[in-house]
Amino acid sequence: MDSKLSKNISSLSDQIWFTRKCRIRASERLLSNYFHSNLILVWYSFLTFSFSVYLIKDPDFFNQHTDIIMVLTTGAVFTLSLFIPQLNLKTRYEKLKKNYIAMQGLVSELSLCESKNTFFEIQGDYQELLDSVENHRSFDMLYFVHFEADKNCSRDLSFSEVLRLYVYVFIRTSFITLAYTFPIFSVVFL
Repeated sequence: MDSKLSKNISSLSDQIWFTRKCRIRASERLLSNYFHSNLILVWYSFLTFSFSVYLIKDPDFFNQHTDIIMVLTTGAVFTLSLFIPQLNLKTRYEKLKKNYIAMQGLVSELSLCESKNTFFEIQGDYQELLDSVENHRSFDMLYFVHFEADKNCSRDLSFSEVLRLYVYVFIRTSFITLAYTFPIFSVVFL
């Protein structure tokens, strides 16, 4: 095998490996979003139902605007219950999972590649896999490289990329925490 083909095989192998790892991270993010969005919907529905039952006994709990607050709250929960399924998080997760599993097959094929024709077939298969599902986000790649890749990873993050990643993780964690705690704080401060 000539050195140029060997270099191209190595380069394509790295591309597939990074894409596969980033798509694994993207699928984990989607699965996490699916879990949290469903749990938050159940949590909000439970709280709305509980307050509705309690308000039968104490209709002035939120002062004279209790009926308006409960109608708005019920409408918000209903709207969320219509919107969240439209994101197709579980389906998107499953498609990405099938995609990164197929990419593992390409890595195996590439390790046995000995001709330019086979190389171009594998490269074409890789491009079809790239096009068959949504792409991962740049934060999926940054997250993988920073938190999950070993020290032999060929990609290093710059300071600004690490900073962006930590800001992203902070905002995501804050938003999820706020989504769970918002109803409690709303009741306490009303």
